[in-house]
Amino acid sequence: MIHNRALLRLFAAIVTFLLCAAAAGQKTATSSNAGGKASYKELLAKLKAGDTSIDYTALRISFSEMKDADADADPDLRKAMFAAYNTKKVQEAIDAADKILDQAYVNIEAHGLESMAYRSLGNTAKADFHKEIFQGLVNSIVVGKDGKTPETAFVVISTQEEYVVMRALGYTVGSQALVSQGPHRFDILSGTDQKTNQPVKIYFNIDIPWAAETRMFSHK
Repeated sequence: MIHNRALLRLFAAIVTFLLCAAAAGQKTATSSNAGGKASYKELLAKLKAGDTSIDYTALRISFSEMKDADADADPDLRKAMFAAYNTKKVQEAIDAADKILDQAYVNIEAHGLESMAYRSLGNTAKADFHKEIFQGLVNSIVVGKDGKTPETAFVVISTQEEYVVMRALGYTVGSQALVSQGPHRFDILSGTDQKTNQPVKIYFNIDIPWAAETRMFSHK
């Protein structure tokens, strides 16, 4: 079984390969229907049909508005996915990633792993497809923000997105703190910039997952 530390190293390598400079200022893809609000199902249908120019922010937000939506992968499936990939059981890794995407097509880690897995099998078309989605999802979080203040916090819909962004920016994570400012909730991830070895403190606006958890517990 792949341990958590090894899992993190593996995914960090995947992020580095797929993103390169994606977080440094690429334009976020926008939907051809920018004039109206498309539903998650509509955006998902376009994306699965091959239209990777959709609005990924709208995809993520519309998914989060669905009842019982959870963009974080099932822990057991996530471990199985990375463990299979780490032991070169590539098809098993893809199968686990497919199950995660069936639950939440906005899961960034699953798209990242599928891109690497399909590339190792020589399926360039599928590898590039999932790479574009991976980059589109990450860019929909980071473009136009720097995460250094509550005002410029990265808006996420899940905890896993926070760690994906940290790795995409080249930061390790040392600690996490929850803070409130007015009506907003923030996770502050403190860590180290791997290039400069300088400490970093990054703000993530967690209003969306916080509201989802509040709704879930209020219905129990």
